[in-house]
Amino acid sequence: HHYRGKSDEEIRALADADGYMGIVTLPWFIAPDRESPTIDVLIEHLDHAGSILGTDNIGLGTDFYPADRLFPVELLEYYKEHIIRLGFDREKVEQRDIAAGLGEFETYQNWPRVQTKLEEHFSADAIDGVLGENFLQFWARSV
Repeated sequence: HHYRGKSDEEIRALADADGYMGIVTLPWFIAPDRESPTIDVLIEHLDHAGSILGTDNIGLGTDFYPADRLFPVELLEYYKEHIIRLGFDREKVEQRDIAAGLGEFETYQNWPRVQTKLEEHFSADAIDGVLGENFLQFWARSV
């Protein structure tokens, strides 16, 4: 429950408006009650949003990727305070390793692991869309 989260009703409104939805990869946002979430929780959210919007209108919301284990400590601390200021629950954020990632997706170097997991659940066309083509198509029809 967060102002950036979307209810099924809001997702249906996006579908009605030929909209687009990116699923953010923040573990404390998409899996607040799971101790060690994996990429599977991201797939669950993509599946759910895709079941309402269609897989041609969903993607990864990488604007707010979890902090990378390779980031300097000072940046990790800044990042933690920044997301708390944005409205994420301080207690929940501080209980977690800010750079824990989603299981095997711990750093940007692990990006291919996301694609591999997508390949287990989506068609090749859907994967290209989720990884960026859907956003580009939405952008083109919105301008």
